[in-house]
Amino acid sequence: MVYFIDDLDAKMDQVITAIDDEIGDSNWTAWKNALQTRLYRKRVE
Repeated sequence: MVYFIDDLDAKMDQVITAIDDEIGDSNWTAWKNALQTRLYRKRVE
């Protein structure tokens, strides 16, 4: 169980970093190979 929690924590850190570091005004990030996806980054208020 600790493995899965650690893996989830690492992936969430990658997601947060990818969204925060993305430049430009697009609602989507560039392709993130480590996550095998693009991320939707529009902030919901």
